[in-house]
Amino acid sequence: ASSTTCYPPITTSTLYDVLKTATVVETRRGCEVLCDAEGTCAAFSFNDNGFASSCVLLSTNSKNLICSTKTTIFLKTTTGCLPRTNITDEIGVDPCIDEIVP
Repeated sequence: ASSTTCYPPITTSTLYDVLKTATVVETRRGCEVLCDAEGTCAAFSFNDNGFASSCVLLSTNSKNLICSTKTTIFLKTTTGCLPRTNITDEIGVDPCIDEIVP
């Protein structure tokens, strides 16, 4: 994700349609990359289980339906995004990222 796209966490009970599930993703950053590559991706959820981590790419909310339980998702936005200065602090160690390239 460039500095113009970010994924702030939100807690919601809104039901979103599932685009796809990825089980080969080890970090939240990996989910961001997949969501950026999917034109209709509006958000994702991330389940951090080390090498068994997964993410679910989500599209628009599903006909304004509400779930009985709230969950945390990462909503794609282009407003209010701050430049990333310390990715490790933000999303943990990612073996695919060496440094920030301006």
